Amino acid sequence: MKPEYMLKIRSERLRMLGLPEGSQYASLERIREETEYAMALYAKLGCPVIDITNKAIEETAGIIMGISPIRWKINSVFKQPLIEIN
Repeated sequence: MKPEYMLKIRSERLRMLGLPEGSQYASLERIREETEYAMALYAKLGCPVIDITNKAIEETAGIIMGISPIRWKINSVFKQPLIEIN
């Protein structure tokens, strides 16, 4: 997610909670630091990264399912998701 988009989300969250706008939680510098840290960690672990900026949850889920080694199946008897690992 782009840091500028995350800033909008965090600022709105603070507003909804009635908290002050000047919080470090909603500063662009802090969000960029967190993003850089996360990206370095993902690179170290070899994790794929998905930019979810302006994506619906269903679209993001479809992307994850497409890159995941895990295939989801629906158990027709219990109607619960089961995980099948290759």
